[in-house]
Amino acid sequence: MIKIRIQKSIGQRLIASLLLVILLMSAATVALVGVIANRAVEADQRRDYQRTAQVSSEYFRSRQRRLATGLESLVDSPETKSLLTMRGIDHATLLHSVTELQMVLEADVVLYANKKGVLLARTDDAFAEGDDLTDNPLVTHAIDGEAVVGVWDIDGTPHVTCAYPIEVAGASKGCMLAGYAVTSAFAGELKALTLRDMAVVYGDELIASTLPEADGETFALWLADRFAEESPEADRAETGATLVESTAGRAQRSTLRLPESGQLNAQSHELTFPIATSDARLSLISLLPRKELYASRDQMYGALAVLVALTVFGGGLLIVLIVRGVSRRVKATVGLLERVADGDYTQRLAFKGDDEFGRIARAANSAIEALSHTLEEVRLASEREKQLEAERLAAIEHKAEQERELQRQRDAQTETEKRQQEALRQQQLQAAEQRAQQAQHQQQREQELAEEQRQVAAVVEQRMNELLSRMEESSSSLMAAHKMSSEIDRVVDIMSELSAEARIVSLNAGIEATQVGELGAGFSAVAKEMTRLSERSQKATREISAMINETQAGITNCSSLAERTSESLRRVADETNCLLNKMHAGSAGQVDSADADSDTNQSRNQEATAT
Repeated sequence: MIKIRIQKSIGQRLIASLLLVILLMSAATVALVGVIANRAVEADQRRDYQRTAQVSSEYFRSRQRRLATGLESLVDSPETKSLLTMRGIDHATLLHSVTELQMVLEADVVLYANKKGVLLARTDDAFAEGDDLTDNPLVTHAIDGEAVVGVWDIDGTPHVTCAYPIEVAGASKGCMLAGYAVTSAFAGELKALTLRDMAVVYGDELIASTLPEADGETFALWLADRFAEESPEADRAETGATLVESTAGRAQRSTLRLPESGQLNAQSHELTFPIATSDARLSLISLLPRKELYASRDQMYGALAVLVALTVFGGGLLIVLIVRGVSRRVKATVGLLERVADGDYTQRLAFKGDDEFGRIARAANSAIEALSHTLEEVRLASEREKQLEAERLAAIEHKAEQERELQRQRDAQTETEKRQQEALRQQQLQAAEQRAQQAQHQQQREQELAEEQRQVAAVVEQRMNELLSRMEESSSSLMAAHKMSSEIDRVVDIMSELSAEARIVSLNAGIEATQVGELGAGFSAVAKEMTRLSERSQKATREISAMINETQAGITNCSSLAERTSESLRRVADETNCLLNKMHAGSAGQVDSADADSDTNQSRNQEATAT
């Protein structure tokens, strides 16, 4: 039953595909008849395009020659010569460059025309009077040594600008721009010439100028007067006035990069240039508008053949796709059943819809899902049982491991305690031995110190006794000196009394000599001499008495000092003896303590050794 429905669905699809192919072929036939009926009209249009292109090409070549002539006359004009002289530019070199411009224009200018006008490539820049022209893409290309052409669409009228590189004395690099407008009647008009020291005009608008008299009105009138030879005399003033009025405006344009090359379609009569613009939506510009879909009979027949081929190919492709879709679904179903038989329940049929394959896919997917769910439950139950058994075994193993670990810890603790006890006994033995050695050393040191103290005490006692004996001898000597000074004092008193008696005797002798007169003159002289001697003796006696008094005072002071010193030495001797006695007693106590400590350490060593 399922097989019959599948064949019926495939038959319906094949019938629908054949009907679609027949309809497409019918539409193509109707289109072919219509194209054949309009073949003559299209042929006439093509001839019109060809005539227009031929006329525009011939006229443009004539305008090239006129342009070169006009450039030469402009370069030879007095104004240009004076300007070049002022700028230091070689006139002959410039004239030679202008002469070569005709060949450049013939090689680089590309024009194609229809009945509405001419349009090549478009590149827009916003200029103001006095701007640096190096920002112009045309100028940049020309300075780099490349002759380029640009077309400017101003108010619906295309204006062609040619950039030509030149080499001029005084300027290592330069460029020359020539611009003119192309009207619907293909009547060109020279608009501007610039050599970086002149001016640039696009259409009727003054863009930049470096002339000494470069204001808009002067330059516009000069252009109108020089390059409007074809206009009647009466129209020159009007043309100049129009140029003057238009110089006040400034075009607001978006920046486009000049295309390097274009592509001309000989069948559709369409010229295209790739451009780069600030508007990212534009990537290709159509330079010539198209009125009809096809421009020639060959194009129409070719398009019809392509349409029929596409129709047949589409119908056949649709049939092939239907057959391939059915075959792919059958293979997918068989593959799924084989994988299920192999035990893979993860795959599903991806067919959707209400047809036979959709219902088969849903039924198969439901059955596989139920079977997979059942097997998954069985697998989960088995895994849970295995997990419980593994957990019980792990718990038993963990408990046994804990018991083994606990036993290892107890063994390690017992061993650690034994090592600690042994280390403690060794430390106690070492400490007892060290204390015994220290006590013995201290005992020896204290005995030596006690012996040194006894020796020092004996020496101090001996020195103190000697000092006391000497002080006593000094006191005895001072007492003897005091007695001698007393005896000398007594002798001085006797001498003083003798001097006084001698003076009295001399005075009496003088008196007696005076009474005798001249006979007593010698005795009088002796009396005077004795008086003088007695006076000197008294003076000496007084001095000796004073010295004796001072000596006696010094001896008295020395005696007193010696007595005090002796007393102090006796007290020092007593205190020294007391201190020495205490030191002897302390040394004896320390020796006893050291002996006791030594005995204690020996007993501890014996106990530790016994343990």
